[in-house]
Amino acid sequence: WDGYMHKTVYNAAAAAIFLASPPVEPAKPVADPAEPVADPVEPVADPAEPVAGPGEPIVKSGVTYASDAGLIAVETDDAYAVFSARGAFVPGQADLFYGCRYAGCQPLFMRYRDEVIVPPPPGPAGSSPGPGGSSPGPAGSSPDPGVCGFVPAVEVNGVTYAPWVYDEVSVFESDGGTVIDGYARLFRVEDVCWRERSTLYKTAFRLYRRLTRDTYRPVSLRPLSGARLRRVIVYHEDAATLVLITNYERLPSGTKVLPGGVRTVDGSDGFYKVVLPKNSGEVVSTEVTTSYGPAVLRRTFLNNCENLIIEVLGLTSAAVDVSYENGELTIVKGGDTYKVSTGLD
Repeated sequence: WDGYMHKTVYNAAAAAIFLASPPVEPAKPVADPAEPVADPVEPVADPAEPVAGPGEPIVKSGVTYASDAGLIAVETDDAYAVFSARGAFVPGQADLFYGCRYAGCQPLFMRYRDEVIVPPPPGPAGSSPGPGGSSPGPAGSSPDPGVCGFVPAVEVNGVTYAPWVYDEVSVFESDGGTVIDGYARLFRVEDVCWRERSTLYKTAFRLYRRLTRDTYRPVSLRPLSGARLRRVIVYHEDAATLVLITNYERLPSGTKVLPGGVRTVDGSDGFYKVVLPKNSGEVVSTEVTTSYGPAVLRRTFLNNCENLIIEVLGLTSAAVDVSYENGELTIVKGGDTYKVSTGLD
């Protein structure tokens, strides 16, 4: 889904996978060359029938949930989209925590009718240039959810908290839409206090850096006690609409919900709006650099602190209206109405 690394890196990874794969026995030739050779590969199921692995929900054809890889791919005639599932935290790259290349429950890439609507996440500052020659990261990026888009975040006493990995992620179909549902706790990332570390830890750490020449810096995760969020992503192909629902739970008093935001290509037909809270404020656009070139972060500043936030990204210029009530999302576009059950209550 991304081109920020050189093809030789991907080739090496593919070679490792091939070498680790068990050999496939060739089919035995038959006596009569006119007869077809038996196919050693087991026949696959009818592609029109959804197939699910053990313990995984059944989703519609064209949706692949690779739970081990943490990726969800949706491929249709008009669109191709990749979403992260649980996400992953890289301890040596604190800038990537809120920079969100590894964050869970977010769109990683989306193309609709040959037009890139959602480019890949920007990389950290100081990253080596990608194949296109441009640096994938914005200058001066930091642990800030605003430099990426699609990452929910709150502020408590001047400290920003955002989700780490998601504990539970499920994928299902509802009225033609693909629904991704996940839970996560809220964390902050901060540098480990060096003075609190033992002499053995400091010695091992210095040796590690000398041997690997790594710029790793030790970081720790500090949770926001008791708080968590639920993120629901609804992608509806027929409505050409992407909806992101964030439901915060058990936030402490005085919590400020930070502006949401989406990452789009400048000049694309899509548009962005916040349905709830209804009295959302101005939209501020900021340019960042991705491996697909420049992208625009559109963030909507909120005028209140409702715990339920619904953000809508239309993939075409056609007007779309979205409403929500009792766990059901209603999408109206082009005279058609779609009702999607989100599982929220």
